Amino acid sequence: LKGGSSGMHPERRVTLDSIRFGDVLSHPLSKRVYGIPKPTIEMLLSIERVGILQPLVVNETTDGRFELLVGNTRREAWRQLYEKGKVKSQWIPCKIVKLSPIEAERVVLESNRQRKKTKEQEAREYKESLRIEKELAQQKGQSVKHARKKAATGLAGMGVVVAERLVKIIDRADSGEKKAIAALDKVNEGGGITSAYAVIRKKRNPEEVAEQDKIAHEYTARFETKGLTAVVTRAKSGKFHVLLKDQEADQIEVLILCLLK
Repeated sequence: LKGGSSGMHPERRVTLDSIRFGDVLSHPLSKRVYGIPKPTIEMLLSIERVGILQPLVVNETTDGRFELLVGNTRREAWRQLYEKGKVKSQWIPCKIVKLSPIEAERVVLESNRQRKKTKEQEAREYKESLRIEKELAQQKGQSVKHARKKAATGLAGMGVVVAERLVKIIDRADSGEKKAIAALDKVNEGGGITSAYAVIRKKRNPEEVAEQDKIAHEYTARFETKGLTAVVTRAKSGKFHVLLKDQEADQIEVLILCLLK
């Protein structure tokens, strides 16, 4: 049964078929965000009694592979039951779709929006969703400024700022940094994200901060000698913010020319 036009929702452009569970590979994004699926006893008993009632959603890639987009836990339950001899067939019902890699990744995340997630999973989902939304916007020639808002729709338990702090902890933990791994473990045990982030955040030297404040004041004074009203402040990044106020049009033109040289 084939779906309609390409303008329909991706999961509507399907072919219904059965595939051996060993030929259906978990999508790498699913593993990266949600980890290894763990079917409950209730799911195992249900599938043993009546089988899989809702087909898995599988993407057929251009090189002929079948990537599992929706239904990882059901597939894992079927595998466990088959190995125990509680189901006899290797074949499981599937909806086969043909999506681009980025569309497939989006379906993986969207299909897990309502699931119960740990804080780590929620942050990993936000990170990947932001990457996907930015790429899709660029492909369509659209602005990426709304990508963060779209990605944040899945943040049920935390705000964007907190999620991005947790993403920084995760990235450093994934790189093998012991301090970040310990901080992430504490978050997963129920600890606060802000306190965990404070552990990995680079502490700035007070003497360095004072020196940069001094430089900022000096720059402000130098603008004043040129007849310009400006405020220079130190940013947390170690760079400087320059705020120009009440400038004449010709002064702005001079500044632009200076910056472009």
